[in-house]
Amino acid sequence: MVRFQGTVLTRLAALLLACVPTAGLAQSSSETEPLAGSAQRSEAAQTGIELTYAGRRFSEWARMVRFDLDPATRKQGYLALRIFGQLGSVQKQSLEAMLAGLNSESSEDVLNEGYLELRRLGDAGTAELVSALKHEKRTHRLAAARTLSTGYFNNVTEDIVAGLMEAATIDDAEIRKSSCAALGRVAQSTEFDFSQQPPIPLRARHESSDTTRRVLEVLNLALEDEDMNVRIVSADAIGRLGSKSRESLPNLIGYLEATDARIKLSMPREEEPDIQFDPPIQSRNEFLAFLGEQGVALRALQRLGTDAKPALPILEAMTSEDFRTQRLINETIRVVSGESSPGNLLPGGGFRRGRSR
Repeated sequence: MVRFQGTVLTRLAALLLACVPTAGLAQSSSETEPLAGSAQRSEAAQTGIELTYAGRRFSEWARMVRFDLDPATRKQGYLALRIFGQLGSVQKQSLEAMLAGLNSESSEDVLNEGYLELRRLGDAGTAELVSALKHEKRTHRLAAARTLSTGYFNNVTEDIVAGLMEAATIDDAEIRKSSCAALGRVAQSTEFDFSQQPPIPLRARHESSDTTRRVLEVLNLALEDEDMNVRIVSADAIGRLGSKSRESLPNLIGYLEATDARIKLSMPREEEPDIQFDPPIQSRNEFLAFLGEQGVALRALQRLGTDAKPALPILEAMTSEDFRTQRLINETIRVVSGESSPGNLLPGGGFRRGRSR
């Protein structure tokens, strides 16, 4: 709980805030009391209100994320600083405190948690994550890319697009993979309103933003990446855009043909993809996560619906000894030909809950 000490009015405000779950606070940037030793005074101090979280003041949490030896305490410190920042009264100092701790953080686990809390601060935190894509340490660059690949973007800026497009082409497969996934989220954020359930398109069916077109250029190239995981993430990101990505259909068809050829030629299997689909795949689509490249390519074509009709000759010629894959091929043919709908696929990549048919 966050405790206020001051006037009766501020205590009443604190009581109201105490009724709001920590995880449910709105995303915003973060300002908190200045670091220990600073001559500045926060807005909270100027108004006579002392902010605390879990019995500790801001300055204590700021020291803990930098110097405490217990990783669990440092994680809690980033949570506390994020909550201070979400109150909105001491935004700049909270962000500075989090960055000071992250820059000296040696634990990869704590670093990931810290960057996640930074992302939850909203636009200010997201901007810092984009800057971290060029951090001198790889662990920071990778943690930033992975964090940006989760969730959607309230405001897509040119800095975000340019930073991720550059990171998606560097000589580091793990960072390329996460950056391509993040670019998919960027494009989705410019095409769908995720405040609605299910998400609704922001434009006419075949219209797409300039940002989406730029992102698709990068993802189309990534379908030919030497790393299998990068290819899978890119195909999935293209598919999530549905009809908005119909200009990428030739690239998806080429990707499906190349994947099918690798299987038929019995080429050495690459190691299983380390892919986490978000949101989790449910009901009859759950097996898609285990089908690798071919399954993701087929699912992407399903999301394009009848716009993917040029792929029908290739789909009809495909066969598989795996009954799950063959079932998916047959289902994709029905969806692309217009004989059936994509089942429980939702706009933007989600799934309806329900029993398998």
